[in-house]
Amino acid sequence: QSQLSGIDSAQKQFEIKVNKTMKIRRIKNRICNILKYPIQSQTLIMKEVLKDGDQIEAVGIKNGDTLRLVYNFGKRVKKLPNQRMKIPFVRVNDEDKDDSYDSKNKFELVVFKHIDIAQLMQIIQNEQDIAVEKQSLYFHGVPLQSEQRLSDYNITHEIHLFIANSK
Repeated sequence: QSQLSGIDSAQKQFEIKVNKTMKIRRIKNRICNILKYPIQSQTLIMKEVLKDGDQIEAVGIKNGDTLRLVYNFGKRVKKLPNQRMKIPFVRVNDEDKDDSYDSKNKFELVVFKHIDIAQLMQIIQNEQDIAVEKQSLYFHGVPLQSEQRLSDYNITHEIHLFIANSK
């Protein structure tokens, strides 16, 4: 295990224990637990912006290095359970429309209610490995607009995620 230091935009310092195969997304999760900044509002920098799927070893991070954390102040959260929501998704491809309600095509995400749809799509990309440009999100048959907030749609049950064919 290695020890990393970090400093955020407000000069708040933190330390995290990591291993060389850990991905950046996991570091962001640990920062969320320490500083209470949502993962989707964090950007980690070490010579360059670090991508969620990158492994520590692959980007050259080593014991004793210091990460720079940039975040959107408007996204800081308090520990209130009603600020999060669990959303069930149904994945639908053109080829498997008949199987869209098969359990293998369902997944759930716990996200903050105030995020916008563009951020939600980024989370889906990070968690489900579905490129943003291949996603179309629908609720009650209405396409979700990337600039709108999740809370604007009053979502009460599953969102359909249509995935574009990769031809």
